Amino acid sequence: MNKWQMFSRRESDHTVVQGDITLLISFIPLLVLFLFMVFLNDPTTKDPDKNPFEAVVEWDGLSLVDIDTWTWCTNPATGLWEIVSYQNRKGKFIFLDQDDRGYKSDKPLDNANKETIKSLGNRLPAALCGLNLHVFGTNGGTLPVEITVSAVLFKGHETGKQVVLLDQKKVAMSRAGEEVTVTSFEIDSEGKFVVGSNKMTVQMRCASSFGRNCTPD
Repeated sequence: MNKWQMFSRRESDHTVVQGDITLLISFIPLLVLFLFMVFLNDPTTKDPDKNPFEAVVEWDGLSLVDIDTWTWCTNPATGLWEIVSYQNRKGKFIFLDQDDRGYKSDKPLDNANKETIKSLGNRLPAALCGLNLHVFGTNGGTLPVEITVSAVLFKGHETGKQVVLLDQKKVAMSRAGEEVTVTSFEIDSEGKFVVGSNKMTVQMRCASSFGRNCTPD
């Protein structure tokens, strides 16, 4: 093979490699577009700031009274019992995001004590779920105390529609140890809200069992 043949072969190889690279580069925009479409259609990425369930409990920021929340989901058919409170702040489906314990002089002065509960992931389990308020202690503060509760539930993980379970509901609690379920609702096997399941609140007692389970009242 003379030098001209060698040169011609090298030029040919270079052209093939260059063509392959050009072809590969031309596919990159298509790949990016495909991944973007997958991202848009993934229900877990539609709005990372929204959860299937979210509740906010507030009371006077100067009150020394410690109010606890107990959020629970149960399904006897599957053996599910999930209870989230100050004792267990993170479950498989729900977590306690903020847990104020009454006014403390070393914390920034706020207009309200607050507890915030959110769901994990993009759906809740098939279960009966509820939210309880419990007067853990007064810490020298005075009762009764007025508590404001808001709770929102998405109808289904694939939609943006909401069910407002509680809208600034006022609850007065007047004794240490008092516990009340302020809302309950059902989720079906597809992760959707069972319409009308929040019309009647199922009363449960959770604080007295120290988080092991809840018992009907």
